[in-house]
Amino acid sequence: MGSCSSTPHKVSSTGPPPSPAPGVCIGNGKYTLGEELGKGAFSVVTSAVENATGIEVAVKCMKKAAMEPDDFEALEAEVAILRSLQHPCILHLLELLEDDHYFYMITEKLLGGELFDRIVDNEQYTEANARNLVKVILETVAYLHRRDVVHRDLKPENVLLVAGNDDSDVKIADFGLACKVEGDDTPLTQACGSPGYVAPEVISHEGYGKSADVWSVGVITYILLCGYPPFQGDDQNVLFANIRKGTFGFDPEDWAGVSDDAQSFICDILDVDAKSRPKAAELLKHSWMTADVNENCLAPAIVALKQYNARRRLKTAMRAVRATVRMKLLLSPAQSKPPAKTEEVPSAPDEVSEPSEPSEPKAPSEPKAPSEPQ
Repeated sequence: MGSCSSTPHKVSSTGPPPSPAPGVCIGNGKYTLGEELGKGAFSVVTSAVENATGIEVAVKCMKKAAMEPDDFEALEAEVAILRSLQHPCILHLLELLEDDHYFYMITEKLLGGELFDRIVDNEQYTEANARNLVKVILETVAYLHRRDVVHRDLKPENVLLVAGNDDSDVKIADFGLACKVEGDDTPLTQACGSPGYVAPEVISHEGYGKSADVWSVGVITYILLCGYPPFQGDDQNVLFANIRKGTFGFDPEDWAGVSDDAQSFICDILDVDAKSRPKAAELLKHSWMTADVNENCLAPAIVALKQYNARRRLKTAMRAVRATVRMKLLLSPAQSKPPAKTEEVPSAPDEVSEPSEPSEPKAPSEPKAPSEPQ
């Protein structure tokens, strides 16, 4: 296969490669593909139906011709990690198939959509809602860390809702950057992740570990409570510099309805010193996780989050267009040399992977008096 030792079920195929379009059957007729759900640099995610049972699933279709050796290794690692995990809040891998032209990752299909899309559709969104959601994410991250797995790409796009009626019934997805570590003392060195959510030690090349996931949870928590990220910049260089400094604030206009416990929780997490940053399991004992939380509507956060989410989705659409263009160039017979692939986070902090746009949208209103975390 190219090669992936996680041993997918190989199905025969002849003739030109079928595109992953609605009505195409894969797995010797086991599944019939449906509508497209998303697109990446060399993959398309579609819905599908298991023909024998009528059960809906999701299928990530990865075109082999567009994959490089590193991509095969990454697929092998992702599949091995997903098969080792059994947790109700982690996307379940059903099986891995392949034919001569594609790999197919078959997973359960989640019907609730992305986390932020749901929140901005709610008329009532409270600190208690945010706390309950963060608690579920933290519990799942604590499970991963007990299993010596670092996700390395925790962000709202990778927190998916199971159904349409419970905002805290979520699953963590996309383990493409996840890796196994040996306890807490083995540093990772590869710079990867998503710019706005990456920990300072990752972009500073200091070596990092499980605490990088905890930092990402802190950024998600901050956005859930006020509607915009704690660290911003007009370009990726400025953003990374602000992350390394770790200076952020709580604008009184945006945080007036948020408890001191919540702000303390965020300050504990967004500690630039990875060694003193609490572990996920320790944070579950924080007073914000255990005490009663107010049910006041976070109206300013909803307004700000709508703007942030709209810009985030626009960036995602632009990336999808660029990914399609890159794939066409890569597969063109006239293209003698494939274009270089880009990563979310460059190997050096002074490189900018997307110079045409800011890495994170600015907040609707900048914090008036940013202060050091307490």
